[in-house]
Amino acid sequence: ENGGFINASTFGKGNAGNIEIQATQGVTIGGFLFSGVTDTAQGNSGGITIDTSSLTLENGGFITADTFGKGNAGNIAIKANQGVNVRGRLTSDVKDTAQGNSGGITIDTSTLTLENGGKITAFTSGKGNAGNIAIQASQGVTVGGLLSSGVFDTGEGNSGGITIDTSTLTLENGGFINASTFGKGNAGNIEIQATQG
Repeated sequence: ENGGFINASTFGKGNAGNIEIQATQGVTIGGFLFSGVTDTAQGNSGGITIDTSSLTLENGGFITADTFGKGNAGNIAIKANQGVNVRGRLTSDVKDTAQGNSGGITIDTSTLTLENGGKITAFTSGKGNAGNIAIQASQGVTVGGLLSSGVFDTGEGNSGGITIDTSTLTLENGGFINASTFGKGNAGNIEIQATQG
């Protein structure tokens, strides 16, 4: 936290490895966790896997798997049976210089909370496709931030969809769920299944 940095990226023609975190008593990120393909790279990056009891992104904490180059960015996969709280940013994006695809984000948890401007996004502003955002939260999802998938105006690739499978879904404090396109690519669908409303 407080500016800590974990990075697994590729800057050349080789592939970058994965970031794998297992922590039985919880993970708190107030720094930067990055797996990506830089603008000079031609290789693929690995994914980010977190398996823990609870995950908190705070004080602008950032988890990202992006591509800026000719390779594909990996997936972000989070499993946290006691909950995920996002007060920072969780992103899987294709940047405007990119020709590769991003892997998308999957979250399997009991409760997912976005608050204090927390963001989960999968965008493309380049030639590659952005991945899907898939959320399974057995006890509820609360969105007080931004949950979004889209194509920016420079984007030629497609964005993925957003799927939410939960018991209850709550939007509060200006919370926003969005799938849109401003470029040449198609936006994905939003699919919500909330068994208790």
